[in-house]
Amino acid sequence: MRLLWNWLLLALGVLLSQHFFSGISVQGAGHLGENGWGTLVLTVLMISLLNLFLKPLLVLFTLPFVVLTWGLGLWVINAAVLYVASWVVPGFEIDTFFTALWAALVISAVSLVINLLFGPRRQASKPMVMIGIDRNTFMSRTRNSRYDQD
Repeated sequence: MRLLWNWLLLALGVLLSQHFFSGISVQGAGHLGENGWGTLVLTVLMISLLNLFLKPLLVLFTLPFVVLTWGLGLWVINAAVLYVASWVVPGFEIDTFFTALWAALVISAVSLVINLLFGPRRQASKPMVMIGIDRNTFMSRTRNSRYDQD
């Protein structure tokens, strides 16, 4: 279910990027349908596959760059994944790498905002907390244990 949610957010991000930037187009390519929905589905699947296989390699090889830019290098890597997907998927076109940078920013922002507002809630882990000192012995327990008074 989480995978379908992520695909939906990615598709929405691609559609909004197409709306905001004239250098991005998702159009039907013959066998994929004339209205572009098949191209959009194929684009989302290709970006997901590239994120699965290519992105970890790019992060590994550019790790010093990512660390030096305090993570902003991941934005460039996301744009590179989008740009490669535009080469592979017929009907999905991005004119320049600069446009891919802005599209990656829009897709990330859409995903962040919608996940914050409507996304599935994750269960918080039960962290260990120190509750005090009792006769020179540290006592630790989980937050939701049977001794909670909250």
